[in-house]
Amino acid sequence: MCAFQKILVPTDFSEVSAAALRCASVMAGSFGSALTVLHVAEDLMAEANTAGAGAPWSEGVQTQTEEDARARLARVVADAGLDGLNVCTELLVGSPIPEILGYAEKGDFDLIVMGTHGRRAIARVLLGSVAECVVRLSPCPVLTVRVCRKRPAVS
Repeated sequence: MCAFQKILVPTDFSEVSAAALRCASVMAGSFGSALTVLHVAEDLMAEANTAGAGAPWSEGVQTQTEEDARARLARVVADAGLDGLNVCTELLVGSPIPEILGYAEKGDFDLIVMGTHGRRAIARVLLGSVAECVVRLSPCPVLTVRVCRKRPAVS
């Protein structure tokens, strides 16, 4: 029996997330795993309320943000060519780190496959790293994927 029956792939719709999905799809195909592609949309309503902008403005914007994210998730899955795989998508609203970790734990996932931008120390400090936090706090193994750039051959 395969150790990876349920694979979670968080996506921010970036190139590195697409690479992680390609990697996860190969694993899912090889192991017969179920694949869940997850996106965490920003909670604009909470931010607007905190800033005093009010709910009427933020509700419409939040609804549009979530509709756009659902459409992008569907497009990501369609473009990835995941035919024949057991794939579902999930959209959550909130902060990426706690949402990914909570979903992984509640869903009893065996593996998380996610992209990492490979930022250096100062950028990581200034910008944070979702992948780094997920690796440190995950309830299951995490495979991080970077987009490899071809380097010129050394003579």
